[in-house]
Amino acid sequence: MVQCRSGQESTRVVFLAFSDVFKAPLRIGFKTLIWCTLWKGPDFKHHVSFDAFVGKESFIHDVCGSMKPNICFWQVQDDGVWARNNPTGALKLMYKWNK
Repeated sequence: MVQCRSGQESTRVVFLAFSDVFKAPLRIGFKTLIWCTLWKGPDFKHHVSFDAFVGKESFIHDVCGSMKPNICFWQVQDDGVWARNNPTGALKLMYKWNK
């Protein structure tokens, strides 16, 4: 289950099946902050909230891998949330599930 927010915009809560893809249809501006909350497991008791996009060059470079136009790729796995954080496309574990 996933929901993302940015300022006054919010996605609806979306339930995803294994291997589904979710694209947050939120506008990105100069200082945009998008944060997401994910839930998983029986009764969705495992969760994590994180900044999915920060409109700063350091975040775009260090987390998103300098991808343009301002796109961050996140992948959810059993052990947590991973970011493709460099131009080669290697994944890095960024956040573990809370219990």
